[in-house]
Order: sequence, then structure tokens, then C-alpha cells
Amino acid sequence: MKSSELSAQSSPPIGSRYTTATWVLRLLTEYSEELGLPAEDLLRRVGNEPGLLDDHDGRLPCDDFVRACAYVVSQFAIPHLGLRLGERMRPRYLGAYGFAVLSCSNMRELFVQLARYTALASNVGHIWVEENETAFIRYWRSFMDQGEPTPNLLDEMAMASWITTARQTTGNPAMSPRWVAFRHSAPADLAPYQNLFRCEIRFDADEVALCFDREFLDVKLPQGDARVHALMTALCDRLLTQIGDPSEPKWLTDCRRVIINAFRNGEPDVGYVAKILGLPPSVLRQKLKQHALYFRTFVDELRHDLALTYLADHTLALLDIAYLLGFSEQSAFQRAFKRWTGKTPGEYRKQSLGNADS
Repeated sequence: MKSSELSAQSSPPIGSRYTTATWVLRLLTEYSEELGLPAEDLLRRVGNEPGLLDDHDGRLPCDDFVRACAYVVSQFAIPHLGLRLGERMRPRYLGAYGFAVLSCSNMRELFVQLARYTALASNVGHIWVEENETAFIRYWRSFMDQGEPTPNLLDEMAMASWITTARQTTGNPAMSPRWVAFRHSAPADLAPYQNLFRCEIRFDADEVALCFDREFLDVKLPQGDARVHALMTALCDRLLTQIGDPSEPKWLTDCRRVIINAFRNGEPDVGYVAKILGLPPSVLRQKLKQHALYFRTFVDELRHDLALTYLADHTLALLDIAYLLGFSEQSAFQRAFKRWTGKTPGEYRKQSLGNADS
């Protein structure tokens, strides 16, 4: 079997640090339900409990998602499942990420959002762009190790999702890119690609990419809303902080999550965090030091980052934010924030609100 083919028995060892959001998983389970395969049966086939779908902030290993897709393919002989799932993509499958996309003012802003927050959907790959006088190219590449190519499924799902999202948000179902490129070889039947993308299809390419006319970036979006966009962007930033960087060691991502979760009970100490991680405090300090980090400054930087995102959410009172960040009282939060930014939280929020209105 070629490494890019899907198999219900084996899938590329993507690794547990790469995860997919449960709201993306619902895209697959709802399709499997339509085919006659109950979601609970599908999830149990890949070692997950059906209750996973009830956790709106939950994530599952990306290789579990790939295996679930492979099982659907094996049961129903569905070719190009990635294209089908991508074509079914709707903002509701993207959580806060979807609202952030819908509220963008134009396509340039939308593409920035898609690149910035793609890890909220799945952190198995990353996006970058190239722009010249006539064209705008979006690339997608896996974080996986050399010799372990991302399954065609994920490449095709990414490209199909992008073009589907572009058509939905612009309200122009006839819109087409210049070309789309895939790393895998051309299949015998090109019709599914041609029917979906309606442009030049390139195979055996060096990178997976989608190319648009540059003028497409200036297209205004009918549902653009600056206030909603600011709120959803702040929420996405907060969620992204909790997920962490997939290229960093898993223990460091776990350390960040433990600290963030502990803030609601006050300021976490190294002993508590080390215990949750199953490490002696001295070992945790040493591991942090190897990454040029010190526990207290690490905690302080996380608080700073979270404070900025919380302040962008104008439904949160300053007292609530102080509590969420583990401060014993609002005055302690005020002092810390002024140390970070030179402004009080109230001054910073007022200035940010003024900038949003201008």
C-alpha cells in the first residue's frame, strides 16, 4: 500500500500531540449518520467514547480522526472523502473560529484569520501565503516528520474547505480559484476535483496550495461586523493560548494548560503544577530552564497574554478578569497590568475600544 492511501487497519503515525477539535469531528459523524453508521459506533471503532461529541471544547488525536475517516471509507467505498467533507464545511463546524471568519470585513482579513487560527480546528499543519502583483497563494503543510506524509484525506479536506468557505462567505457560489495543487499523483477520475474547484488542477506538486487572483482579497464580505469580529478574535486568541504550539514538547503544552486551569484557584506554585504533571519540582524547573524559561516568569507571561484577550471581551468586568487570572483582589491585578503595559486595565480597555470605533 502506498503511504498516502487510507486504510482502516493502519494510518500514518501522526502522534498524539496533533489534535482535531470535536466540532470538526462532527462534520464526519453527521456524514456517517447520513450513510447509516451511527456516530457512537464510529467513535468506538477508533477507541473513543460517544460522549466526546458533547464536549464542545474537546479534542481528539488527529490519527484517531484519520482512522475514523478510514473506517467510513472501508465501509462505504467512498472515494475522495476529504473532498466530500471539505465541501460540507460550514462555519458551525468551526466553533468560535467560524464566527471569527464570518465576521471578517473582506477576504484578506478572512485569509489572515484562517491562517492564524487554523490550529483551533486541527494543529497537524500550518498555513502560509505568498502574494505578488497578480496572485495570492495559500499553502498548507503538515507538521509531521519527514517520511510520514499527511494522508491525501487531510490535504484534500483542507483545500476543499478553503474554497467552500470562500464561496459561502462571499455569497458567490460560482467563484473559482486560478489553480489548486496537490502533492499526490492524479487519480483516474478527475471529475470530483473539476466539479468542486472548477479550475486548473495540479498534481505531483511540491506543496499543497490554492491560488486566487489578487483582486479577490479586496472583496467585501456581507456579514462583516467589526464588534463581533473583535470579540471572536479575542476568544480565539484565548483558546489558541490554551492549545499551545504543536511544535513544542508535549510536556510544555501540558504545563501551560495546567497553569491556565489553576488560575481560577489562585496563583499556581511549581509544586502543584509539577504534581499534576507527575514530575518532581526540580525536574520541572530543569526542563523549563532547557527552554530558557523560569516558572515565575512563565506564569507571569501567561497571565499577561490572557489579560489582553480577556480585556477585549467587554462582557467581562475587571473584577471577573482578576478572578480568572488568579489574583486575590482587583488591586493586585491593576498593579500587575500596569507593570506589564504602563496602563491600568481600565485605561487599556478604553483605549482599545476607542481604536475599534475609529
